[in-house]
Amino acid sequence: MGRDDLNVRPGLSVWQAAAQYYTSLGIFTHDLVSRIQSWSPLRAWDEANPNAVQGTDEHPLTFIFYLSDTGNPNNPRAFVNNSYLELNLDDEHAPTDYIWRGDRNMPYPGPECCPEGPYPIICQQVRELNEGNYEKPVDVQYLNDHCPSLVPPFDPQTGTGKTWSAIAFGFLAIACKDPCTCEEQGVASHRPTMNHPMLFNGNVWRELRNGRGGGLMTCPPTWGTPDPEWGYQLAGPETTMQDAGGGSAGNFSLGGGTHRVYLKLTTNRILIWMHNNVGDFCGSYDRVYKGPFNRISWGVGPGCELKDKTVDGDEYACKPDGTPTQCLTYSNTTKDGFWRNECDAMVLLDGALVQNTSQGACCKPDGECIITTQADCTLLDGVFHGANTVCESFLCCPRPFADTDVDGDVDQTDFGAFQICYTGDNGGVIPSCECLNRNGDSDVDTLDFAAFGDCWTGANVPWSQGLTPDCEP
Repeated sequence: MGRDDLNVRPGLSVWQAAAQYYTSLGIFTHDLVSRIQSWSPLRAWDEANPNAVQGTDEHPLTFIFYLSDTGNPNNPRAFVNNSYLELNLDDEHAPTDYIWRGDRNMPYPGPECCPEGPYPIICQQVRELNEGNYEKPVDVQYLNDHCPSLVPPFDPQTGTGKTWSAIAFGFLAIACKDPCTCEEQGVASHRPTMNHPMLFNGNVWRELRNGRGGGLMTCPPTWGTPDPEWGYQLAGPETTMQDAGGGSAGNFSLGGGTHRVYLKLTTNRILIWMHNNVGDFCGSYDRVYKGPFNRISWGVGPGCELKDKTVDGDEYACKPDGTPTQCLTYSNTTKDGFWRNECDAMVLLDGALVQNTSQGACCKPDGECIITTQADCTLLDGVFHGANTVCESFLCCPRPFADTDVDGDVDQTDFGAFQICYTGDNGGVIPSCECLNRNGDSDVDTLDFAAFGDCWTGANVPWSQGLTPDCEP
């Protein structure tokens, strides 16, 4: 059809059959490696011996799927469904670790209003107030008080944080911060409810609402011009999904029936168009995980019960004596569990075929960047930036940054180098002086000099963190 296609439709019949026999919702995975390795002929932009696929600005990767909540247009079930589609690498999945909210032994209504609970709430979600579903500031506060703090995005300069090797989109009612909802209990059977789709960008889940991302050039994207020879369009909407570079994302809404989703990955952005019986919704969002993929998954990843921040501290870890990692239960009733749903027409388009390796960019203490494994980088006391990363993507500075001649101390010679790089307020940053611009703004000024001074040792005095505790290496 004039475009390169990684089509995984054959696996869907297996998945749908499995959903009819299991009473718990797991996550079903289709491995793409054999398909990628058998791809022939390789295109000019594909790497030799590929085993994964990547989306870049030059060669975007588009993931198309139809996610149905199996409800009719007037009876949407997506609000109380838990099922999403995911592009992932190896066994990594978007986090669904949770804490419990509610206590079925509490007197009703009680402060938690959970006679049918308790219910799980996933912790790795943005802590912001979502109007609707009776959510209130106290519900955001509950997550802050009981969930471990959000795991921050991976910081390549410090090596801290975490990025999960996955991008996911779909229904996720267990992100509901107020699953007990006093206003509904006693009126109707209640379950956690989420009336907007959720996006996992590689680091955090977020409800897609007005203004939480950028806009697209056009919404909905248009189909290509019909080919005069074949009589139908050779290019689909994925070719006209363009980041506007401005404006705001729309207010995504779930509805009954089928949700058709086009998810397009470029180097740094996730472009989304979703169509359902309610309408068309578009947005452009930050892509935190920027590595390749070799699997497609559908369902919900099993999560563990996390330590309670109020009791066990702030560590993002499973409780040793907590609820075992488990799947959510399915139900065809309106009272317990969550509704089944279906997915169909799952296709990957375009992208670049790449080698997924365990090697990546490593910044050594002397400021040199090399490609090596994480284990070898650790032996070198370096900062590892992740598998499949390249040195061109990172600024490597000596440690500490003020040791410009990398002789082990911070002395008058280094001060001379700083003087050459000093530009003053809004004076720009001279090439090769980037490491001395400590706050990452548009100059090397007095603020940067203060940071430089925090690292001063004098001639022939070996630098150490203990000697200069205020120095940011």
